[in-house]
Amino acid sequence: MAETQMNAANDKPFHRPVSPLERVFIAMESSLAAERSVCYVQQVVEGVGDIDIATLRDAVKKASMANPGTRLVLKGYGRWLQWQATDRPTEVVVIENSLWNGFTLEHADFLFRPFDFRRGPTTEVLWLPGPTPRLILRVHHSFMDGGGIMMFMADIFRCLRGEAPLGADSTATETDFMKKPTPDLETRRRFDAPLVSGGARCQSPLGYLFQRRETPAGKDMPLCAAIECLADMAFAKNPEATEAYFMVPADLRGYEKTLRSTGNMTSTLQLTVKRGETAADVSRALRVSLRKQEARQRVYVSPWVMAISRWLPIGFFRLMLNIYRWRRQRGQLGFMFTASVSFAPKMPLAEYQCPGFSARVCYGIPSLMNTGALLVGILDNGPVTEITATCPDYTNDPATLTHILDAIAARISRQ
Repeated sequence: MAETQMNAANDKPFHRPVSPLERVFIAMESSLAAERSVCYVQQVVEGVGDIDIATLRDAVKKASMANPGTRLVLKGYGRWLQWQATDRPTEVVVIENSLWNGFTLEHADFLFRPFDFRRGPTTEVLWLPGPTPRLILRVHHSFMDGGGIMMFMADIFRCLRGEAPLGADSTATETDFMKKPTPDLETRRRFDAPLVSGGARCQSPLGYLFQRRETPAGKDMPLCAAIECLADMAFAKNPEATEAYFMVPADLRGYEKTLRSTGNMTSTLQLTVKRGETAADVSRALRVSLRKQEARQRVYVSPWVMAISRWLPIGFFRLMLNIYRWRRQRGQLGFMFTASVSFAPKMPLAEYQCPGFSARVCYGIPSLMNTGALLVGILDNGPVTEITATCPDYTNDPATLTHILDAIAARISRQ
């Protein structure tokens, strides 16, 4: 991967190509606009204490300058489209007297401010002082994933403690790690989502629903317990179904331990759960997938699109997404999986500390992908597990989402 690293002696601005997955995310922002939804990655660090705003601004500036992937804007078009770093660091915005409780989207309009891909900035830090202070890092999914946002957040806290940021100057993305799929691992196009409610649409002002739960940690691996629970609920709702399909995001940084990239380094494991299988069966299937490095053979984009993506305009991806959305909303097409379930093991709460402030928990606000009816995030915070879920407002109502999260929390916390 040496060729993907920035040369410190090179005076040229940091830049890198826009990967096929990132082109889809850029197009998805425009496609989702018709559903009033967003494609952001947002990490929330909730704790106790306070942070001086001048000190925070200085720390964010230092961390942003050490991570050029946090200052990107789009340059060029078509096959010449690329991300290029500006000299404008990430901005800090203070939200005074916020009424947001962190468990729903009520009083959370600040989580949906749009980013300008061409002008920037494309990242933002929000500070919500108060009895439960929260530091929120917002980025667009088109150039950064969950792993990248955690690296940036850790550098912000290093600067808050007066330490030097580690920085991340690699230009690597998921395409640098992908291999040609074996015949038995060709992407399977499934179109059903048995957890989707058949009731009336709820018509949320934001276009989608979000809820969060905090539950005591149990003995089972939270990811496997959550998938087992969701599969059981899908089979109970659909007695004739014999299989449920799940997408599990996988961080490709694990294949090169020294790599520091804030770019999109996420692929997926596609998991089929049969009726009657348990969390132990799910765990075995995931271990087999990881051992076979299936994450390096799976991408969100079909192989033929991967091959020609650099010549395709963003408008092509936008058209495909709009056609898919149009057919889905008219009942001509279902969703591609029952649920997407992401898992972040052992959140680095010890790294999210600075003078005057200590992190208690960390969680994310999941993006809304218009290929799935339900996106669930599981975050291991030591003694407690954070569970988040989001879905389009026309697939479920708040009561149904509450029921799903309550069931997952009960399954994870069982002893």
